[in-house]
Amino acid sequence: MHPFQIMTEPIRRRIVEILASGEHSYGTLVDAVSNEFGVTRAAGAWHLAILLDNGWVDKRDDYPLRFYRLNDDALRWLRREVRQLEKLWASRYGTPERRGAPIPTGRMRRLKSGAAKGLRGRARGDPWGPLERRTPPAHS
Repeated sequence: MHPFQIMTEPIRRRIVEILASGEHSYGTLVDAVSNEFGVTRAAGAWHLAILLDNGWVDKRDDYPLRFYRLNDDALRWLRREVRQLEKLWASRYGTPERRGAPIPTGRMRRLKSGAAKGLRGRARGDPWGPLERRTPPAHS
């Protein structure tokens, strides 16, 4: 799961915030989020399991308790994705530094919904400008 998908959910974001302060037991984490967000303990446990399955947290069993801590690799992954966005933002088309430079491609996808809505391509020379509405042909 992409790090932004993980951090989109407020309960998971709160668990990450709590674990940023150090290692905590399962009961402490689940009680904290269930009380704070008004959800069941099962919902809190489900979000903790998602974090565990995606490598964001590590589990340590110390019978009868389970302790969780934040995984450093997850934060590095999140930082890397944010840096990628910052690079795209810094080199965005339309800024004075980028005039005439090629449009960044990478992982960007082209949406094809414009053709279905009767929209024509963007104005020549401005790939980020507004789309123009097609005028229907006149019937004679």
